[in-house]
Amino acid sequence: MAYRVNDQNEAILKNPNNDDGNRNFDKGIVSNRLDLFSEIDLVYKRYYGIRISGAAWYDQRYHDGLDNDSLATANNTENKSPSLDLNNYVDSYYAGPDCELLDAFVFGKFHLSSIPVNVKIGPALGHVGGESVVGRLPA
Repeated sequence: MAYRVNDQNEAILKNPNNDDGNRNFDKGIVSNRLDLFSEIDLVYKRYYGIRISGAAWYDQRYHDGLDNDSLATANNTENKSPSLDLNNYVDSYYAGPDCELLDAFVFGKFHLSSIPVNVKIGPALGHVGGESVVGRLPA
């Protein structure tokens, strides 16, 4: 849970290009997000298996309505008109409910002649720090 302890910042409110985030929440609760992360490894005889992981989230505070009532300075548009609603990105990745598949691959290890071989087949997904990099990873 996140709580705003101060009023909206007057200096930010004077800039119509940067004020939406400040206007969206008055003093009080600004987030009560629920995040779920789950992963499963199914392994057969320590040599073959499958791994799947995913995340889901939901923040009720965004569904309770925002405090922004300044249509004149709104930076979001809907049908080419200013809108106080959230754009699709924010609605999905902040408000939710939404989810994403993080890992999904099969793996196996065996010997090719006397050479040990480890194989993973699935979408390339590498974790760099706290971020995820999806797609082709550099060689």
